[in-house]
Amino acid sequence: MVRTLWDRIVGRETENEASEKLVKALREHEKQWPEIEAAWQKADDEVVVPAAQVHSVALHTENPERILAAWEALMRARWDRDRAKGAWDRKRLALLGELEALTGPVIQEKWEYWQSSLAQLHGQRRIKEIERFVDMAFDHTPRRVRYKSNFPAIAEAKKTLLAASQTLREMRHCALSEIDDFIEKTEAKLKKLDFETLVEEKEAVSLHAFSELQESTIVEPKAPPLHPAAQVLVDELVANAKPGRPVRLKLR
Repeated sequence: MVRTLWDRIVGRETENEASEKLVKALREHEKQWPEIEAAWQKADDEVVVPAAQVHSVALHTENPERILAAWEALMRARWDRDRAKGAWDRKRLALLGELEALTGPVIQEKWEYWQSSLAQLHGQRRIKEIERFVDMAFDHTPRRVRYKSNFPAIAEAKKTLLAASQTLREMRHCALSEIDDFIEKTEAKLKKLDFETLVEEKEAVSLHAFSELQESTIVEPKAPPLHPAAQVLVDELVANAKPGRPVRLKLR
């Protein structure tokens, strides 16, 4: 059987067909439950409860034979009541077991792969400093930073993988074709996420916060240093700036 990481699993036609038949049989079997439940409740009300009452009365006598007979009658009533339900339960469990034997390995393999992808997402983070703000009221030292990053795409990928992983674990009683379709749609959505394009954040952050964001993050190179003549112009702008008014030093 050929397995690929981000494509539909192929070479599984026999298993797919078997899972379709099992799901159909399971759905048909579950349709019988209301009838089974109604018959169980009727037997409980009409047979088991009266037998339990007789047994309860017999317990207050000192007649062992009467007590034993009442107890045996109660056990037969309970067995008759539970017989159809027990058979229904056993068949359902058998169908579920056969279905899970087919879907379980597929779900587990993809779930583990998605968990591995989640663990690697943090290493895909990218950030680039684009602008610093100098606080003229103090010591002309840059205090805040504006930046670009791919954090929104990373966050969306994490959200998608977490939700999809939970849903996938709950699909063990679905047909393999349905599971494959869910996997394919989830991974198609993930493929559309753009981790390369950096998006500018609306709010600037402190130098300390920016430094923390850079940890375990791929840092994009800054713009090349200014030409000496341009640097003189920047120095003049800073020197002539009014106190308390921020000066933006663009690094892009």
